[in-house]
Amino acid sequence: MRRSVALAVLIALGLTVGLVASAAASVTAPCVPPGLVPSPELEATCKALAEAEAESAKMAAEEAAPTSLNVTLESHHGHSYAEPGYTVIKSETPGRDLTVQVSTRGETVVFTEESRLGDGKVWIPWSCGHPGAVYSYTVSAGTQSILTRSGHFTGASRYWCGQLLRRAVRERAEAIRQREAVERKHRREALERQRRFEANCRTVGGIPVTIQTSEGPYIVCRSQTGGIVPV
Repeated sequence: MRRSVALAVLIALGLTVGLVASAAASVTAPCVPPGLVPSPELEATCKALAEAEAESAKMAAEEAAPTSLNVTLESHHGHSYAEPGYTVIKSETPGRDLTVQVSTRGETVVFTEESRLGDGKVWIPWSCGHPGAVYSYTVSAGTQSILTRSGHFTGASRYWCGQLLRRAVRERAEAIRQREAVERKHRREALERQRRFEANCRTVGGIPVTIQTSEGPYIVCRSQTGGIVPV
């Protein structure tokens, strides 16, 4: 009888020390030390302990797992016809395996690396190629107990794309006008330089002539004797 009580005390003491050491080191130590042949009582106790730890870990995971999936949308207008705007789908349930699927006009939107912003955010660019397109989305979280949220949003409207297109046409027309004005200025300055050169050439008794070079036509001042007069 005394031996059974002593054995029980030793088993309880050993389990207590093992659990304390495991908690301190965050590592699960073996219930039966290496080289020790466990008694039936110790083997049964170790099995019960393992089952209790597994159940405790399961309950902790279930308590830590959120029971709701919060999804918000942030839409922003762009500043050009090529980039009319975008919508950010944001999940406010961190720590879950998130899956986001978006489709429009019967086609699935393929996400690029730039589309994945991290922290449960996905960036969906709009397109003026199909103004007024409606995007459908489904956000799923978890691997076992899966939570889902679905909805839809509208991309760039016809009005907004029309505004951006008119702005783009005005900006392009203005750019063409500015480029042509610069070209006219350059031609005028080149013509003025040529006229001054010809006048100076005649002043020194030379004759302005155009010769062909590897870089194109070039005006020189030729003397009466056939040489080149520096001007």
